[in-house]
This record gives sequence, C-alpha cells and structure tokens, in this order.
Amino acid sequence: LHLKYTMNGKLDVKVEYMFDEEKQETEVSFDSIPAVFPTPVGVFSFTKNDSVPPLEEDMNLVAYVNSPTDVTESYVENLSVEPTSKTTTIAAISLQNTVKQRGIDFINCLVDFYNLDANDEKNEVAQKSAEFIDERIGIINRELGTAETELADFKQRSGLTDLTSDARLALEESSKYEQQLTENATQLRLVESLRNYVNNPKNANEVIPANVGLQDQNLGSIINQYNTMLIERKRLLRTSSENNPAVININTGIESMRHNVQTTVNSVLRGLQIAQSNLERQARKFEGRISSAPQQEKEFLTISRQQEIKATLYIMLLQKREENAITLASTANNGRIIKAALPSKKPVSPKKMLVMLTALVLGMGIPVGLIYLKDLLKYKIENAEDVEKITDVPILGELPLSKKPEKGVIVVQENQNGMMEEAFRGLRTNMLFM
Repeated sequence: LHLKYTMNGKLDVKVEYMFDEEKQETEVSFDSIPAVFPTPVGVFSFTKNDSVPPLEEDMNLVAYVNSPTDVTESYVENLSVEPTSKTTTIAAISLQNTVKQRGIDFINCLVDFYNLDANDEKNEVAQKSAEFIDERIGIINRELGTAETELADFKQRSGLTDLTSDARLALEESSKYEQQLTENATQLRLVESLRNYVNNPKNANEVIPANVGLQDQNLGSIINQYNTMLIERKRLLRTSSENNPAVININTGIESMRHNVQTTVNSVLRGLQIAQSNLERQARKFEGRISSAPQQEKEFLTISRQQEIKATLYIMLLQKREENAITLASTANNGRIIKAALPSKKPVSPKKMLVMLTALVLGMGIPVGLIYLKDLLKYKIENAEDVEKITDVPILGELPLSKKPEKGVIVVQENQNGMMEEAFRGLRTNMLFM
C-alpha cells in the first residue's frame, strides 16, 4: 500500500495485491480525507490522526496489510505459554515481536479475553436460570394479580371481612397441611415448567436452568452433569467439527443424559402429584369441619388459598432471582496476572554475540577450507615437494620459469645476484658435489 499525502491535503493511493493468484494494482486519488477505498481484497479507510504534525513537504508512506489468518499464524508461532514448574498453576506467557508496546498490549488483551471467555462459560447456566426465573415471575405476577383482584371483588361483593370462629379454628388446625400443599404446589409448578423447557426442541442444545428452587437433590445433580457436558461440547466445537470422534462421543453422552433428565423430571413430577393427592385427602378431613360455614366463607377459603400459593411462589422466585444475580456478579476470573507484561531490555533476536561468533568461525573456516580444497584438487607439479612425493630421484635444483627475460636471451648474467643467477649457481654447485 503506497501512500502520498501532500501539503494541500490530497492523498494518492496505490495498492498492490494478489487476487486469484495474480498480482494486480489499483490507483486512486482523494482530494481530502477521511476517505474510503474499496478493493477486491477489502475496504481501506483513511483518516488523519491527531498526532500528525503540520507537513513541511509531501509525505510518502508504505504499509503492508496481511490477512487475519496470516497474522494469527504469525502470532501463534511467536507465542509461548509454559508452566513455571510441574507442580504449579502459574503459566509464563511470552511473545516475540518487533514492537515492544504491541507485544505488551497483545499479552494483556489475551489474558483479558481468556478471563472473559471463562466467565461466559461459568455464567451460561446462571443466565439461562435468570431468563427462566424472569419468565416465570412475569406469569406468576399476572396470575397473582388476578387472584388478588378476585379476592378483593369477592370481599366487596359479599361483604365478608373475616372468617367465623369455627372456620378459623378449623383453618388453624389444617394450617400444617395447607402449608405443605402450598410448598407442593410451588414445586409442582416449577417441575412442570422445567419439563416443558426440557421437552421443547428449541432448547435441545441449551443448558437447563438449575438454580430455580428445586428441592429434589437428585434432579439438581443430574441437571448439573448435563449442563457440564453441554459446556464441554461447545468448547470442543470451537476448535473442531461435528465429525470429530470426541464430539461424536460426547454427543452420545449428552443424548443419554438428556433422556435421563427427562425421565427424572417425569419421576419427580409423578411423586409430587402423588404427594399432592395425599395432602389434599388429609386437608379434606379438616375442611369437613367447616362444612357448616356459609358458602361465602368456603369460596373465600378457596380463593385465598390460590392467592397464597401464587404469593409464596412469587416470593420464592424473587429470592432466587436475587441469588442468581449475586452469582452472576460474584464470578471470579479464572486467571490472575501475577506479574505485568514487560519487554526485555535487550533484543532477543538477532543475538549479537552469536552473530559475532558465527562470523569469526566463518571468517577463519572459509579461507582454511578453500586452501585445503585447492590443495586437494591440485593436479600439477609445482615445486620440489611434489616431485619427492612420486619419485626417489635426487633433486639437484629448482629453476624458475621466466616468461619474459629482462636482459636478452641469456638468463644468467655476470656479476649479478638475481633469482635466476642464484638458481643456476645452486644447480652448478650441486652438480660439482656429485
């Protein structure tokens, strides 16, 4: 990306890019910036930074833009995450980068995103529970409003302000069963709502609300196991496909666990229904004692019971919503920064001492190697040592080859001590010795 920004605010852009495995070029000029430049490989937007000083001459810039995939691969190759020891949960994160501040920002951002992702996984069940509770609160709120309105209308219409002493006495005696009926009805409504949620195909791959006030510990434990398997499946799908054997295996386990959840929900629901029948049968015994009470009082008792059930359920849901909100707000980060990211004082690459040592070794090794190679490939006789290697004939002397005699055709001159004269004198001396 070649840019030329002139003092009058004009911007000339030239883009060189690879498209369909062919190198292409595109040029465009803008009279002013900000400007947008669409190309086949992406859209470039140009804005003037506040830190750009006033220009005294035209500015030429060259920028290189890589695809996100290439940049990701580059960071992965230069990123290192290692435990500080085999028995600790502390990991040392390091990144090799050409810009110190960019490396610091990348590591800090990586830790933030790690914690954010981990918290999202933790809060997924709590968020689903919050949605479920809010939905139920809306429904119960409307039903409670209707019941209270009916109760007020009945009192106003009948002129009834209180039960008679006999009806009140019977009501007090049956309070234990009424309370149990209220709790049973509350659990029954919760389990029915949970059954509808589980059987809904839209929620097949969604976690099941857990913290909604269920009293059955076994059902709560099975739901937690099911939610854990769903979260693990979502984590696997981030880095693999549906055809991965691990994903296929966990899908089988999820399907089996979901069937187990449905069976347990139905079993708990049947148990609550049986308990409700028993409680109602016991409550009828005490209701018979107030059979002589006016019909209005009976109607009042029925309406007030419905209002009490809905009020109790509404209060419990409000309490669970607050507990769930506290759970969401108090989620702690998975990772904690022990030591802030800091750049190295010295560049990690290139290593100056290693480069100097390598240069020294090469500077000494290359000449020695070339000399040895030249000697190894030599095939001419150049001196007396070469003759001694191949024959035992005694050598009387060495005569240099003179391509251009300096003084005529006679190489030996009288009263001269040059190289050629000395060579012939040595030859003559050796011959006289023989």
